Amino acid sequence: MDPEVPKEAEFPLARGRALVLAAVLIATDGWLSARYGLGVRVLVALSIVGLERLATRRPLRLTWGEWTVSLGNTVGTALVCAALVAVAALVLLGAHKLTGFSFEHAPQNVRSRPDFWPYVGFACGLVPIAEELIYRGLLQVELARAFGRWRAVWIAGPIFWTYHWWSYGGVTPLNHILAGWILAWSFERTRSLLAPTLLHALGNLLIALIDLALLTYPETMSSLFGVH
Repeated sequence: MDPEVPKEAEFPLARGRALVLAAVLIATDGWLSARYGLGVRVLVALSIVGLERLATRRPLRLTWGEWTVSLGNTVGTALVCAALVAVAALVLLGAHKLTGFSFEHAPQNVRSRPDFWPYVGFACGLVPIAEELIYRGLLQVELARAFGRWRAVWIAGPIFWTYHWWSYGGVTPLNHILAGWILAWSFERTRSLLAPTLLHALGNLLIALIDLALLTYPETMSSLFGVH
């Protein structure tokens, strides 16, 4: 058994506390993200978890870990994800060329070409640091203690999607669940915030590049993949 997991008799209380903490962080962070800056979000999240840790007399466990391990995990995971994206692109290409399949997909985050670099600086720099601190460094540690490290990974996916659903004000793509699983797995694998933060930044960069391609080469994207 993971040494961080409480004894069997403590499971109901620990799990209930972890789920309540998740709900409070999602509700608070989702509301703050639409109204205030990242600094306020992080400060509020730290305050909530700090009070919870003070009440339970457990220390915060925030670490960037061993950077070589984190970089190795980041590179390996990024290569696997890049291969999966390439396969998905080939499937779309083949489906469009063979069957005429097409679909509508507007840029999701970069709405004009001048917005590209400001978005990259924000979404690939500040956002990953803030969100990984909150959802991995603060929340996932509590989930791992209550449910076990690898069960916490499975729980983290829907939690990450729920946060985006709440903060965006509506249903968001299911890729946020997949992203939550990948980032949570990376955090547990390396025991470091560095790996999921770097992967989060790369994922946001990929989304930005897809949006830029849709804005810059709409006819090419329509011709190759049926995107319009």
